[in-house]
Amino acid sequence: MTSCSVFWQTASRVRPHQNVNAKDIFGIILRVIGVGYVGYGLHYFLSLGYVAMHHNASAGWSSFDYLLAGVYYLFVGLCLLRGSRYVVRFAYPREGDDESRAP
Repeated sequence: MTSCSVFWQTASRVRPHQNVNAKDIFGIILRVIGVGYVGYGLHYFLSLGYVAMHHNASAGWSSFDYLLAGVYYLFVGLCLLRGSRYVVRFAYPREGDDESRAP
């Protein structure tokens, strides 16, 4: 079975006109931002390795600063990737929740 036939069989199972609402789009946006943060955190970790090997940090930055920035961005990015459903649930509460009603 070729890869093209597998693609078309998979594509035929997916309904092309699924309803996408604002809640789904918001979740996707949060995950994309999370991927960006993870990438930025990896950039800081690679910069940390470069600074450690060549002993030339940017003005005012030490190796520890690169480490802290990398940990921060990775943590926030992973929280957005793994916990975006909680943020979406907070931003778009269900209709029947008693807590979502205004006093």
